[in-house]
Amino acid sequence: MSLSRKPMPPRKQPLRAKKRLAGTSLSEGAQPLRKSPLKRTGFAPQPPEVKLAANRVPKPRRARSIPPPIRALVLVRADYCCDLCGCPIEDGCRWECHHRKLRAQGGLDEVDNLIALHHKCHRRVHENRDGRSYSDGFLVPRAQDPAAWPVLRWRGTGRQQWVSPDLNRWLPSEPCARQIELGATPIERKAA
Repeated sequence: MSLSRKPMPPRKQPLRAKKRLAGTSLSEGAQPLRKSPLKRTGFAPQPPEVKLAANRVPKPRRARSIPPPIRALVLVRADYCCDLCGCPIEDGCRWECHHRKLRAQGGLDEVDNLIALHHKCHRRVHENRDGRSYSDGFLVPRAQDPAAWPVLRWRGTGRQQWVSPDLNRWLPSEPCARQIELGATPIERKAA
C-alpha cells in the first residue's frame, strides 16, 4: 500500500474571491504613516514582568519548627557541644537541630532522630551526602531506624566515640554492618 496522496479531482467551478476584496490590493485603503518623533522621557520602558517583580513582596517562609522542649533535650544530651566538631555551643552561637533521617524520607521530630550542630557543620553534613555523612551516622538511610544507626560524635575529651541515641543520653555503641560497608571504621579500644 502506497502512502502517497491521490490527486484532488478538478473543481467544477474555480475559487473566487469575495466581492468586497475582488480587485483591491493591499496598498489601497491604507493610511499614510505619521512621521512624528518619539518623546524622550529619560528612561526606557520596562517590561511588565520586571515591574511586577520589583513591586512583589516575598511571602514569609513558614518553617516547621521543632518544639522548644525537644530542642532543649537535644542540646542537653549534646552537653552544649556540636555533635560533629565537638566545639561548644555558646549563647548567641547559631546552632540547629539536624534530622538524621530527613523529613522528606519520613524522619520525625523525635529526640532519637535529632542532633545538635553548628550552622556551618549542618551545611557540611548536607553538602557531603554521598560521602561520610551516612557512614558516620549524621544521615540515616530511608529504610533504617535512627535509633539503630549509631553516630560517630566528638566527646568533650577531644576524641571521637561511636554512640547510639537513647532519649536524653548517648550510649556507647559500634557502627552497624551497613555503616562499615559505607566506610565507617570501628574505634580501637585499649585493653585494660
